[in-house]
Amino acid sequence: MRRESVKEYMAKSLVVVSLGNNDYINNYLKPTLFLTSSIYDPTSFADLLLSNSTTHLLELYGKGFRKFVIAGVGPLGCIPDQVAARAAPPGECVEAVNEMAELFNNRLVSLVDRLNSDSKTASEAIFVCGIVHGFCLNNFKVTKI
Repeated sequence: MRRESVKEYMAKSLVVVSLGNNDYINNYLKPTLFLTSSIYDPTSFADLLLSNSTTHLLELYGKGFRKFVIAGVGPLGCIPDQVAARAAPPGECVEAVNEMAELFNNRLVSLVDRLNSDSKTASEAIFVCGIVHGFCLNNFKVTKI
């Protein structure tokens, strides 16, 4: 493909990014294996993940991609690993872990709003937040991409 054709192809492509799940499940929520949760409180960790992700999203934008769907984290307090590790009562989720997920997702919605209103990216790109759990349903907007 010619360089112009590649850029045109990339601009029409849909980039789907899933953020945070593995960072929480395989790191932050494993305090016996990783020190991350002793270094960062939940807010600081969410901000760190989103800051790093923003850098990568803007790199993709710089390469020519223009359509993004960004998925947040699910109800991590309901996964068997967390229910067992934190001794949740039968049939219940770990609310504190779900609150971390909600905190991250709310910040993700704010990030997407900022990217869609930023003077550099707003005129050429569309960023859509896809929350896979009911955390941000009132913030969900259907956008044609």
